[in-house]
Amino acid sequence: MACGQWECVKECRAETLALRLDSELHTRRVFIVRILIIGMMLGVFIGCVGPLVPVVKMDKLSPEERHATLSLPIYNEGQLAGKKYNIINVVEGISCKNKTWDSAATKSDAINQTKYWARQQGANGILNVQCEVPRGTTTTYNCWESITCTAQAIMLTQ
Repeated sequence: MACGQWECVKECRAETLALRLDSELHTRRVFIVRILIIGMMLGVFIGCVGPLVPVVKMDKLSPEERHATLSLPIYNEGQLAGKKYNIINVVEGISCKNKTWDSAATKSDAINQTKYWARQQGANGILNVQCEVPRGTTTTYNCWESITCTAQAIMLTQ
């Protein structure tokens, strides 16, 4: 016999351990690959979802509704001095670049979104428009970039 009994047992154990380690390494690699595939699939799926905030495409509105929305006046406190008005609610408009090929988020679109939501609440004007600094990618909005504006939706009675 070329090797003693204990030497053969040690060699056999070493081969078994090497096979076990190789098997564990393979299992880990398969797990990592599966996680990466699932992550890519989620990324594709989430990318196909629209914005997670209410955004109205102005070009999809009827010509009358689009004109009424875009012509809704914007006021500041000074312009309304001595005039009667009621604050209906605070409204928010968000311009969102949802897909990489969509047009960029703009302040004017965010203001138009604000006007749209004010009109939906029966307002005939908006007051004190304030827009935030443009944001980069947001997972809460699902936008590559976004701009948010807020204003008070008002009903001018005079």
